[in-house]
Order: sequence, then C-alpha cells, then structure tokens
Amino acid sequence: MNLPLINNDNVGNSYYGWTTNNQDWAPESLGFTRIQCANWINGFFGQPCALADATTGFHLILPVSFESLSLPVTASKFRFNNLGISRTIGNPSTTTMNVQYCAVNCLDLLTLIFNRPSAYYWAVLNSHSLSIFNDNYLNNSQRHTFFSCGWLRNPLFPQSDFVQNAYFLWTVGPDSNSRAAGRPSLGGSARQNFVLPTATTPDPIANYLVSCQTATPGANATEFYLRDNVAPNKAVGYVPNLLKCSLDIPVGGIYPNKGIDPDGSNIDTWKCVAKIGNESLLMRVWATGLV
Repeated sequence: MNLPLINNDNVGNSYYGWTTNNQDWAPESLGFTRIQCANWINGFFGQPCALADATTGFHLILPVSFESLSLPVTASKFRFNNLGISRTIGNPSTTTMNVQYCAVNCLDLLTLIFNRPSAYYWAVLNSHSLSIFNDNYLNNSQRHTFFSCGWLRNPLFPQSDFVQNAYFLWTVGPDSNSRAAGRPSLGGSARQNFVLPTATTPDPIANYLVSCQTATPGANATEFYLRDNVAPNKAVGYVPNLLKCSLDIPVGGIYPNKGIDPDGSNIDTWKCVAKIGNESLLMRVWATGLV
C-alpha cells in the first residue's frame, strides 16, 4: 500500500483509497482485506490497535484518551469486533454474550465489508472512528456497502458512562434499504437502536439541521447526529467524518463541501456512501484534481 493510496490530513484523519477527476478509484484499492486494513490502522497509530484473525475475525481498539482498554488489542481484548461492542472495562468474553450488547450481524467486520476481490474501497480513520465504503463495481455497479463504528463526537453521556457513546452503523444496497445502527444500552447488555429513516421524506426526529451549511444553493449539509429510537429520542452525538446532505446525490458520487467544516479538515471532498430517507449520507474521502 503506497501513496497515493494512503494519505493524512491536518486534523488527524488517515485515508485509504482516492478519487481523481479522471479515475474514481485507486487500482491498488481493489479487494481491501482485513490484514491490509489492520496494517493500515496500526501503521497510522504506531501501535497495535487492530488485529485481523482468520478464526475470530477483526478486532479494534481506537486509542481515544478516555478508552479504558489498554493496548495491544487481542482476540480476547477489543472494543469493536464482529460480535459487537464490548461494554466491559476489561477483557470481553468471546463466548459469554452478556458482556456484548449484540450478537451476529451488528458489527459484521468479518464478512460484510472485507474480502470482496471485485470491490473498490475507500476508508477514513481517526482516533474516534473507522468508516469504510466499498463499491462492488466489477460485478454489480449498484452494489454498495458502508460501515462505520467508533465513538460519537459531542457526546450526550459523560466519560464515566463512556461506552454509551460508542456506535455502529451500516447500510447495504443501491438504495441503502438494508441498514442498522445502534449502541450499548444504558445499564444493560441489550442493544439500543438509533433512528434511521427509510421513507422518501425526512424523519423529523432523525433529521434535523445543526450548523447548517450552504455549499450549493438549496443544499444543506450538517453533522450526522444519531438519536435513540425511543422517546425522548435523545441525540447521543454525531459520527466523525460523516455529513448529512439534502441534495439527492447518487451513491458513489462526490460532493465538494465549501461550507464550514465541522472538524476543520483541509479535505473538503465527500463521497455519498448511503441514502438516509431522501437525503444523502457523505463520508470524507481523499480526492485530487476534481472540478
């Protein structure tokens, strides 16, 4: 994995894959594997934060200041993996599900994202989150998968309840009809789902404007806040390196955001990775030469 496949910006983000004005993907990004992803993560942080294990899957600890798990990550010491989000402050059990908040297919880092040899990949990483988008272009130009996990910014809960600010989010398909998002429940081992609208009109609870930006006349882009799907629908925080936009951008399309950047990054290009209601979910990507 050589430049320009991996790049870093000015606010602590690392990027995998790129887009240019005459080529939508880096040829080297075809068939991103768990091992490549773990090597990228560990190389960026300079410490063993990710582990790709052929038997137990993909394991991740993001090195934020409030994380209670010490590194190195192992198959029995992780915060995020394909079993779920660990709610413990020690080593989670991979067999006792009461220390996980969900089971199969909530964080499918093993099969949902990786090891598609005909798919092109884009990803963005920082100490708070990992987001990955793939486009299975060679077999089906309408097949898209997006996944994100980590810690929400501007969190609702204090650091003493820090696991409640963890999240996962994934969507599959050209219209993002298959989707899920959630977090550990407060005071229990169950999964607390987030609101993700599926109708053609915005959900007034899930979709609301924060620090509204007007990059294009009539287009609003804002941080993507996640709200619990039960009353009083608390906004738990926003997902790093994602924006929600009112423009109807096709999945895979690029949107240059010229408004106020929520994180102050010098990278202002965003790829549409999912549809949320009739709005577009954008992930920050590395791009050069776009007009």
